[in-house]
Formats: sequence, C-alpha cells, structure tokens
Amino acid sequence: DHILAGWDYVNDLPMNDPESEDSEELIDSLGHGTMVAGIIAAVRNNETGIAGLLSDVDLIPLRISSGTDDETSIKAAQVIRDAVDKFDANVITTSVSLADTDELREAVSYAAEKNVIIIGASGNSGTSGSVSDDYIYPASYDEVISVGAVDAAGLVRANSTKNDKVYVTAPGQQIVSLGLSARGYRNSVKSGTSYSSPVVAAMAAAAKQVSANMTTDEFKSLLRETSQDKGDEGFDNSYGYGLVDLGSFAELIKPIKEEKTVSDNTGVSDNKADPGKTVSDDDAAQDDAEKDAVSYNGTVSMDNSNAPSEGWTVSAGSVKLGDSEYSVTYNSSALTYNGADLKKLLKNSLNFVDADGNKKEIKSLSVKNTKKAGKVTITKIRFTDGDILKKSALSALDIEIAPREISASSAENANGAVVYSKLKSAKVSKSGKKLTVKVENVVWNKNASDSSQGSVKKYKTVKVSKSNIESFEVNGSNHLTINFKGNYKGTIIVPLSN
Repeated sequence: DHILAGWDYVNDLPMNDPESEDSEELIDSLGHGTMVAGIIAAVRNNETGIAGLLSDVDLIPLRISSGTDDETSIKAAQVIRDAVDKFDANVITTSVSLADTDELREAVSYAAEKNVIIIGASGNSGTSGSVSDDYIYPASYDEVISVGAVDAAGLVRANSTKNDKVYVTAPGQQIVSLGLSARGYRNSVKSGTSYSSPVVAAMAAAAKQVSANMTTDEFKSLLRETSQDKGDEGFDNSYGYGLVDLGSFAELIKPIKEEKTVSDNTGVSDNKADPGKTVSDDDAAQDDAEKDAVSYNGTVSMDNSNAPSEGWTVSAGSVKLGDSEYSVTYNSSALTYNGADLKKLLKNSLNFVDADGNKKEIKSLSVKNTKKAGKVTITKIRFTDGDILKKSALSALDIEIAPREISASSAENANGAVVYSKLKSAKVSKSGKKLTVKVENVVWNKNASDSSQGSVKKYKTVKVSKSNIESFEVNGSNHLTINFKGNYKGTIIVPLSN
C-alpha cells in the first residue's frame, strides 16, 4: 500500500500504476533497489523478513540504469527533475555513481531549491587509510548529503569512500534487508555505502514528517547535533560529522512542534501529499506577537539603532484573492540575512489582512532566494482555509531579506532588538593582503515572528566570505577599518589582530 506509482526509465514505461494500461509490475532484476527500499520501509510486525526503519513511509519506485557515461548521467538528471515535478518527492536517495555533468548538477540544484532533501552513497572506492578518495556523483555535490559506511564496531569501512564531501556515516556492513536470489525475493545480506545511505534517507523522511518544510540545511544541523563524533575531533574526511545516532535524533525531533498533523494517514511520507489539517501549538502566541508588532508610520527613521524589539513591520504591497484585496506586511527587522534559509521566518512574519481586519493564516509557501540578502520571490502560498495564491498574483509583492549590519560590540541595539551580526575576530595576514573575518549570527526559533531576544534560539559563528568584504585598511599599526557589502553592510573600526 505504501509503494506508489512510479516509472521504469530503462524500458520507458509506468511502473506499479493501476491507472495505466501499460504499467509494469514492480521489477528489480538486480535486487539493489529492493535492498535499499527494505532498509527504509519493510513492513513491520508481519513475522516475515525484517522491519524497515519507517514502515509507513510512501516510496516512489523510479528505476534507472547505472553507468559512468554522460548519457546515463543526463538521463538520471531528468529522473531527479521528474521526482520533484511529477512525483512530488520530499526526499531522494541515490545509491549510484554517475558522471559529473552539467545536467546532473543542475538537476540536483533544482531539487534543492524545491526544498527536497537529497541523500547519496559516498561510494565504495576507498582504501585502508585513505582520506582523499575521488569524488563520485551525485553524492559529492554540495546540495547532497554524502553518507559513508561503518562496520559493526562503528569503524569506517576500508573501502568506504573518504573525502571532504562525506557528511556523516551509518551502518553499512553485513546489512540484512530484502533482496533477490535464485529463489526469488528473499532476505539478503550485503555491505557498502548503498546500504548506509538509506538509513539517513529514512531519518530525512522522519524529519519531514515532524516539519514538512524542513530544509536540507536544517536537517544537516540535526545530523551534526546528534551524530556520535568519530575519528578526529569534529569533522574529518572519514566520518564526516560522525556516526548517525537514531536514538538521539529521534529524541531531538520529538519536541519540534512546528505543525501537528491530524490525518487518517499518520505515516511518514516521501511524497508531498496534503498532510491534512494542521494544528499549531503556538498559533495563539504567534497571533499576540503579530498584533503587538510595531508598524512603521513614516515618522521614525527605520534604522537598526532605533528598531524596537518587536521589529519594524513594513508594507510589501497588496494582492487580490477572489473579491477581496489583502494588504501584505512583514517584519523587516527579523527578515535579515543570517546565513540560513529564512523560509520559516518569512512564513511567520508575513501578514495578509483584508479591509475588515480579517487575517489569512498561511499553511505553507514556496519561495526562492531566502538564503541571501536581496529580493525574495514567492511562487505559491497555500492558506489554512484552502485558498491558494500562485506566482502571477504574488509577483507584485516587494519583499527583501536585508543585509545584516555588523557591530563590534553586540548583536542587540539599545531597545533589545537583535539586528546586528556581532564581530568575533578579524585577522590580517603578515603580507597584509588577506583578511579573515568571523561574525556571530543569530539563529531564530522555529516560530520566531519578531527580532526580540525571546525569538533567538542560539548564535552561530561563521566566516564572512571575501565576496562580502568591500575593502579593508590597516590604520597605523593597531587598528583595522573594514567596509562590508553584499549580505552584510556597514563599516567598523577594530583593534588589529595579527
């Protein structure tokens, strides 16, 4: 019941589709895909075989061939796009090695832009003691979470591909799952990163169940926080950020209350079916925060130094929905660059209010450009009452993620509004040609709708890329002047650190 209609791209025919006369039955001539599927979703409590990590998850079977030629890679790129656009996948797992082509790279980027989490097996080309094995694709693209394999003792397998793209490791030796033998489909025992990556894919699906709009970056953060550190302290090329810990991961995502789903289908889903009626435990608190938001009335200079803790609420324009016109506002102080995807913050900050003061509650939205300063493009909004606004109606809205001003002393202004990035360090090389700047950026709570300290989850230290530094100058021997641009703004003068 949980294996949905898919497609056989080898024979170019629909697969497991009861509504198509040309549909094939589920076929797997090698058993590889069956092994992967079993690890994720084998039926539990049926006294047969094994139990999958998420037996209620919906799977979309998309059969492709393997090979390192460009043609196979280009075809796989189309499969990834179809998984997103035609089959509405939320998570994609790839246990395959393909050629690095522009088409494949662009397809992976496209899926990531659509908020699809992609998991990839790091490969099995490693050797004992190696730490810089060749990249395989798509696992080695930045948007993909590359998974290595460990043995029963928790040590990285000798042939697990090890390089700086490996993000985490998972069990990948003597793995029991559903497979193919001379007597048909039976339990099988195999090893390799092909069988460690579906472990992380199941974790991604579980995360999507708890938070349907979870981004790849947010999922990565969960993995870093819960994985057991292995090898060298912190990140290393063998284990990435460590060995995944399903128990710790489950405990961490358990309290997340972004959406509480009430539905006849309560299982985790890899597809984007309507999750049912959503109930937020924080709706009332969010309403109060939005009612108390300070609106700009044109009489006060809207700069960071005088922003109230509630932040500035500014107009984004208006849209028409049916016979009603809605004014649209958002919190410009909170919607400021912090190096992360601000999609959830945008959802919490946006207000749609008609002439009678009636407010439309947002259920979900699709959006581009929420990871850097600049104009935000919203392509779709679904409201809790079922109404939908599409890109054509939303194109007139003027919403921007503002660059974040850097302060040498504090992230807060005098009113307690968290509006700055706090400088952590600035170092100039001995040659005087290279500058390294680190700042402390705010990470907002899940339901943040203002820029108060109460909306802060934590602060994260990040390195400012050179593309965000306009210029710098050493003044005398003990002071440094830095001018910022791009995602940051402002000029600071600080004591020089060599």
